[in-house]
Amino acid sequence: MVLSNPRSALLSALIFLIGAPGSLADSFDCPGTLVTVEAESSEDATPICTAVTDALQTLRTCNVPLTHGVTVIQRDALQPGCMGVYHCGEEEIELLTHAAMETARDPDNSLAFVDTQAYFNSILAHELAHAAFDTVPCPFDSCLATHEYVAHVMQVRSLPAADIARFEAAIDMDTPLGRDTINPFIYLMAPDAFLGRAWAHFRQRPDPCGYIGEIMSGRVVLDRERFE
Repeated sequence: MVLSNPRSALLSALIFLIGAPGSLADSFDCPGTLVTVEAESSEDATPICTAVTDALQTLRTCNVPLTHGVTVIQRDALQPGCMGVYHCGEEEIELLTHAAMETARDPDNSLAFVDTQAYFNSILAHELAHAAFDTVPCPFDSCLATHEYVAHVMQVRSLPAADIARFEAAIDMDTPLGRDTINPFIYLMAPDAFLGRAWAHFRQRPDPCGYIGEIMSGRVVLDRERFE
């Protein structure tokens, strides 16, 4: 899930949708993928499918394959602070429309400079990464940090190279980050800080996409067991 504002992070992390049901009724298969888009017409579905194809390529080239079917639905409203959400077990992604996303974006977010289309595409990549990771077993009650790490990294990786460079210029890419710095508490309390830490940690790995492959295989877990 993508959070636009730290103040709403705790609520948004519950993956709970508030908003009126959409009016989109027809389903369109995105060619060559396992993704279906709900849209009013094929003309409306085509640009979404193009973005889906590009996002899946970004994921696939970094060892995050989508191996099950997913439906993408656009909404005019989601829970405050939420740009998109993947519903675990329901094989469904809900995204704000371009117009709604532009209105809902936080001007203080570290990706606020990214244009709406590129940002929309990155949110789609984020949620598709959640869908792909959904098949990875978790040894604990929750693997929130690992789940969000993969999704946030894929979100940034899907951006145009110039946007990635600008994002990196504004965060600390040099201070070594260990596993313990990627944790669910940072994600819940300061999701924008989590985004920067996740990307810097990813880029500091000797083989970044190989590291993601280790996560996707279940051999690397960033979460720790929590004792009550």
